[in-house]
Amino acid sequence: MKTKITIIFIICITVFAFRFFNNSELAEISSSLTDPDSTFIIGVLESGAEGRYDLQVDSLGINLWHRYPDGNNGWRTVHNNWAAFDFTDAEYEEYHEGVEDIIRTNRDSGMYTLMNRGKILRLCFGQRSDYQCEKDSMVDPDYWFYTYKNRDNLSPDSNKTGTDIVDNSVFGNGIKVVRCSTLVDEPGYVVKGLKANREQINCIASWGGKAVDDNYIWHIKPKIRVDSTFIKNPINSQKLFLKLIF
Repeated sequence: MKTKITIIFIICITVFAFRFFNNSELAEISSSLTDPDSTFIIGVLESGAEGRYDLQVDSLGINLWHRYPDGNNGWRTVHNNWAAFDFTDAEYEEYHEGVEDIIRTNRDSGMYTLMNRGKILRLCFGQRSDYQCEKDSMVDPDYWFYTYKNRDNLSPDSNKTGTDIVDNSVFGNGIKVVRCSTLVDEPGYVVKGLKANREQINCIASWGGKAVDDNYIWHIKPKIRVDSTFIKNPINSQKLFLKLIF
């Protein structure tokens, strides 16, 4: 993503707005720009790092200023002597003047501003994955990788327990589940052997620490329903009915 490219790229956009700030000053800064609906946007990746409007505007004829964030430090450019000010946890009072100055300078030089800020990136990396306990033949084929190996019909796993059903009870509303019954099933694994653990693996530090998944505590929340009469019976208060093994 961050490899510097010397080839000029052309972006045709119907709507190109910068509405990341609820601030009247920034709205005023952008209000005098030419309507982007009738203008080709021409720019160079990372052109904003060194400034050089003489090369960008006069020599190359581009009208888009672009800059990736410097990890969690947001925009670090020649505009502010490479100082860190727009970092992820910065208060508005700490960064707004620097950001406004860049947008204003770009505008005065006849350039649009394409921002890629740490505060915005942080919101992009929130993740959640839902894995299905029922066998893969009951799941949308496009989501086979969200199922477990031991639920397959041909699975040799002798410790598999429970029955794959469609729960049409008043509580189930037709969802597909694995039902385990103390009267029928022996203790064993409901699910194990996730088929594709390809998520929660972002590890590109240059995106910023907030984008590196192993910096966080991940929460595993099994979705289960237990017979209320069993739960409410004091005799069963210390009984183990579910165990997670890592």
